[in-house]
Amino acid sequence: MTHKIREVYIVHHSHTDVGYTDLQEQVIYNQANNIRRAVELIENGIKNNTTQKDLKWNCETWYCVEQFFKMATEEEKEKFFDLVKKGNIGLSANYLNFNDLADCKYLKEKIHTMQEICGEKGIQIKTAMIADINGISMGQRDALIENGVEFLYTNIHTHHGMYPLYQNQKPYFWENENGQRLLVWNGEHYNLGNALGIVLNKNVNFMTENYFGKKNGDVTGLLENLHTNLAASIKEYEENGYPYDFYITSVSGVFSDNAPINPAIADTVALFNEKYGEEVTMHMVTLQELYDKIRDKVQDAPVYRGAINDWWGNGVGSTPYAVKHYKEAVRLNHICDRLEEKTGVHNKELIQAYGDNSLLYAEHTWGHSATVTNPYDTMVTNLDMRKNSYASKAHEPRQCVKMSSAINWVISCGITICPAK
Repeated sequence: MTHKIREVYIVHHSHTDVGYTDLQEQVIYNQANNIRRAVELIENGIKNNTTQKDLKWNCETWYCVEQFFKMATEEEKEKFFDLVKKGNIGLSANYLNFNDLADCKYLKEKIHTMQEICGEKGIQIKTAMIADINGISMGQRDALIENGVEFLYTNIHTHHGMYPLYQNQKPYFWENENGQRLLVWNGEHYNLGNALGIVLNKNVNFMTENYFGKKNGDVTGLLENLHTNLAASIKEYEENGYPYDFYITSVSGVFSDNAPINPAIADTVALFNEKYGEEVTMHMVTLQELYDKIRDKVQDAPVYRGAINDWWGNGVGSTPYAVKHYKEAVRLNHICDRLEEKTGVHNKELIQAYGDNSLLYAEHTWGHSATVTNPYDTMVTNLDMRKNSYASKAHEPRQCVKMSSAINWVISCGITICPAK
């Protein structure tokens, strides 16, 4: 390769879909266990001085970290934070990948709590990543900015929409009404690294064909195949006027959502650099490392205002009754907030029950991968029922609070409530 691009930054992660590949509770367990496994693999790599000491894992969503904390021992939690400080584990201030239904007021509080938890360990999260979704609300942007987040790494999915600004791999500053800015990397598909061949993929699929043709089915010569694909992609970048000397790609442990951590990626990177390092060098990075490496190089990026509104609307548009129920839950929550201001009565458990379930409902996943092809399969209907339950579980606690708060307010006004005859 003779080119300007000399560095390839690899973000290893698992795309968080609460559902889609399995029942929600199984996905939640798997994602939490991914983090436990990452801690174990990296610790063993450091202890035994193997390639896995250079393994980097990025927690795409804070929700998965929350779930890990619920199952982890105190020792595992301490090891986790130690590896964050060492730069082996990256954290994202993105709580979940949302559609446009998310209650950003509550989301802001969740991100604030995240920063408090990490702050107690001497860690501030300045980065966030999203994957699959092509837009986020201005409310979510402000929730990030107001909690100290400076960099948003996006991984779009063009089979459901289009790149903001109609161009991929492009940085820009997203400015809010107060003049505060968030650096955004307008990135590629979250499985670009898999299509390139960073992870051995025996099966040709729509994405590998789109990028590199059917030849990707040939699994002989992993490094050679990766080198060929990367060279073709870099050439295309530079011919299209890409101005930077680095290339960014995300990669999953396998070519799937909710994928496990893959320790072999560290081996592939080491072998590739040994063979092709004089041409281009690969680096596994955390989100914070990525931000540190590119921010000075993109300071001349353009500034934009307004919404990134290429919403993930697949589910919202197809389940109007459940969405209506959820929207009333959000409305009830705002009513309860105002009643609680007057009465001074707050029930933290009910507020959290509303908030956590509302964010799970607003998460972008809307069913199983077979929803369209086999809509009556048991797995498909089970995921649908479970998804709707999040809306109901968000609605119920705020309805209870509304009734009790209203009664307390009436009593505080000196009005006598007569029992019904």
